[in-house]
Amino acid sequence: MWEALAEAFSRFPSQGKVARLLVQHGFRVVDSKILCGTVKINDSAIARAADVDRRVVVATVQTIQADPHLRRVFGALLPACNLKEVGPTMGWGVLELIPTSAQTVGIIAKTTALIAEAQISLRQIVIEDDPQFSPTPRAFIITEQRLPPRIVEAIRRVEGVEGVVLYAPVGTAPTG
Repeated sequence: MWEALAEAFSRFPSQGKVARLLVQHGFRVVDSKILCGTVKINDSAIARAADVDRRVVVATVQTIQADPHLRRVFGALLPACNLKEVGPTMGWGVLELIPTSAQTVGIIAKTTALIAEAQISLRQIVIEDDPQFSPTPRAFIITEQRLPPRIVEAIRRVEGVEGVVLYAPVGTAPTG
């Protein structure tokens, strides 16, 4: 997605940093305001997070508002709740998939098929860090219950899976 938007900010790298932050967090721009869902985020908070001057945030919002395509894209972004940290506390399974390449087709499909064969329901799947933002994107699969070792071993053998990390309740170490 970022490649499609990067051109609009190529002449203004600092604005590009702000725009990337907005995309990464699902912050939208509506009527010259930055929103997380329906909550307004102030320019200073965005500036601190992007490590830019507040005026760069204002300029980025103006750039977005001035371009119909950018206005549509940034006006439609939404934040997503990620259950990976709370999952272990709730007794759910949390599995982190580390791909050999994020472009490998079928990693999620094969992994979820193995989980479904074990009659375990999925609560959430989150792909964290788009391959365009990070060289090491990860997928997090949150299940209704912890995964049995035989399923974890089968997932480790899925083509394209470099590694698997299981998250444990706070106070215990994750396994890998």
